Amino acid sequence: MKAIIFLDTNQSGSSREGIKAAKEMGFFTHLLTNRASILEKNKEFTEVDEMHAVNLKQKESIEEAIMNIRSTYQVVGIISFIDPYVHIAAELSNHLCHTNLSVESIKIMENKARMRACLKEKKYSPYYLIVQENESIHPVTCLLKGRYPLVVKMPNSAGSKDVFFIENEYELRNRIKYLRKRYPGEEILIEEYLEGPQFIVEAIVFEGTIHIAAVVEQEITRRKRFIVTVTQSWEVIPFSFQSGSIPSIRSLSFFRHKKRSGPLRRNEYSSEKASISHSLKRPEPYDPLLFINDLWKGC
Repeated sequence: MKAIIFLDTNQSGSSREGIKAAKEMGFFTHLLTNRASILEKNKEFTEVDEMHAVNLKQKESIEEAIMNIRSTYQVVGIISFIDPYVHIAAELSNHLCHTNLSVESIKIMENKARMRACLKEKKYSPYYLIVQENESIHPVTCLLKGRYPLVVKMPNSAGSKDVFFIENEYELRNRIKYLRKRYPGEEILIEEYLEGPQFIVEAIVFEGTIHIAAVVEQEITRRKRFIVTVTQSWEVIPFSFQSGSIPSIRSLSFFRHKKRSGPLRRNEYSSEKASISHSLKRPEPYDPLLFINDLWKGC
């Protein structure tokens, strides 16, 4: 029987919806997880045919579990919608299931500093700075004079976690010290703050053709931390185009109408790694379709 293996899931949201979709398509579903909260409630996950307790921090343990499953089932894909397992799942799927997932592009997207480095020569790329783990704070504050406001975040953070709005040098020093204490040995990403509306553009690239799946407008609540609230989801007029001949998003009848309004739960609308989230206002004319194409090609 054909089966799909999922590396971890949340109790709700797109990661669980993905398992449900696979089940509805007739696949036998396997879930590998190390979360006690999921394993204890295994009977509630009716869409999961078999649940396996696996240490997901060890790639060898994941591979061993997959090989055991393959001895009984025809595994056609290995998928994850959970950080930091997305690119690991894609890598294993390509190797063991002969799929053709864009592993390098996914790996770039899993780390914001890596993504910034990849796109740094693009005209639409905003100013950013990477603060290394042992770097003195004083030279950093000197480099950033006159550039406030800024955004400080951890490169591996997801959603609104550990994202801070910075208006002055005092706040910058305070947040760098805070993050270094909380995440010793990690680098910190500082970005230019851009005013304007923010959208998520979700896309799938298949055989060189970019397909736009969804567009979601976001509202940013700025307190001690940034809190992302989805205010409007837009119905997309379906279209696709070949990489290399990208139309301007502004020249297309892209939105039909607002699909719904009001706050949504974050996991109700997207998977972090299935979406491209960016402000549409850039130092240079910016098109999210070009951004998607650049990432797919690995910059």
